[in-house]
Amino acid sequence: MVSMKQIVTTKNKLMLRKNYLWIAFLLSIFVCPAQKVKIKKGDILVDNVKIGHVDKVKVKNDSLNETFYKVTDNSAEHIFNFRNEFIESPLYFEDKRYFFHTMEYVKEQKWAAVENPKFYPSEKQVAKYLVSHDLLDKEGINDAAISKFTRNKGVLPSSIQKLIKEEEELATYARYKVDRLLTDPIFVFFDKTTAATSAVSNALVTKSRYTIYQGIKDPKTNDFISKTLIGYAIAEEIITSEKIGWSTNPPIDYRPNPKSGYRLFVYNTKHVPMASFRFITYKTYHPYGNFGPMQSNLRDINSLEGRIEYIASDLIDKGVL
Repeated sequence: MVSMKQIVTTKNKLMLRKNYLWIAFLLSIFVCPAQKVKIKKGDILVDNVKIGHVDKVKVKNDSLNETFYKVTDNSAEHIFNFRNEFIESPLYFEDKRYFFHTMEYVKEQKWAAVENPKFYPSEKQVAKYLVSHDLLDKEGINDAAISKFTRNKGVLPSSIQKLIKEEEELATYARYKVDRLLTDPIFVFFDKTTAATSAVSNALVTKSRYTIYQGIKDPKTNDFISKTLIGYAIAEEIITSEKIGWSTNPPIDYRPNPKSGYRLFVYNTKHVPMASFRFITYKTYHPYGNFGPMQSNLRDINSLEGRIEYIASDLIDKGVL
């Protein structure tokens, strides 16, 4: 004998099935199928209908070497440019750049940052971007969509805006100095080595950390009478399988070869990068200065600790550490 509970359960299942079928029917009516975007000899085709044309343009001269994408409508009117752009870091300046893409509305010289982090420059990607944002169709441009979408040149993607704001806030501590006797000797100590992303790129590097102190030692015992932490330094080496420390878990006591191609950064106690050294180039960041091999003695110093001590002393003389 079938129970009342089983009858109710069966009815509920039938009702749910009818509801699912009804929803599927409504979706088939109101949801448009995805448009097929193709590129054929530069022509932008949507469901085999031409809506415009895209060209990869290379510009080369003495001061510029650039590639961008030029978009025209069906009347051959130049409408959009897609470009690769970058902004320098407020902390590391030209040593660290944030790259992004922009779309220019040529007619009104309005720009918009491409927010999609998966976007990469190609004819197909440009075409898909225009179609997905309803900016271009076979009739031409969509003024309403463009007016909402574009703003003045200089707009950054929201993710980069956040990073720049954080760096600008950190840069306000560039003038911070620990209270101590500035004439005390400088001491540099190795701390440890770890693996992490470089401070200025996406490369995986070993980061060898050194602490920087000023203080006074007892000449008899060689113990510190006073010691003040004034900053630290990080020596970065690109990880390769040919050297110790190549793995993502290098020995904590690994130290870079003083003659290897490491990049050295010196920070204050507020984690603001104050200077860097690589190969023969010495830079200070706050204030900015770029010094060649004849403008410092760093190239004549063989030890990594000695270079850190030289930079720390120079920063103290400049009144910024």
